[in-house]
Amino acid sequence: MRCVVALLAALSAAASAIAADTFPATGGNLLITPIIHASVQIEHAGTVIQVAPWSAVDLSPTRRPTSSSSPTIPGTTLRAGQWYP
Repeated sequence: MRCVVALLAALSAAASAIAADTFPATGGNLLITPIIHASVQIEHAGTVIQVAPWSAVDLSPTRRPTSSSSPTIPGTTLRAGQWYP
């Protein structure tokens, strides 16, 4: 179990160091930022969408989402209201 926690901590640190990919788009740039595993944050014109935010990592470095898309696997992904107190 300690190995899993250490691995998740290392992956979280590595993921937070990854910069967003930027694509020019109408209305401003489209930013796509990997978070961890299949989790990604998409930003455009003030809208922030997190796809499959994972509850095992610290999401505090990410922006507060205006929307999210999560699979229905209990205990693995976040639901609305769980990102920030």
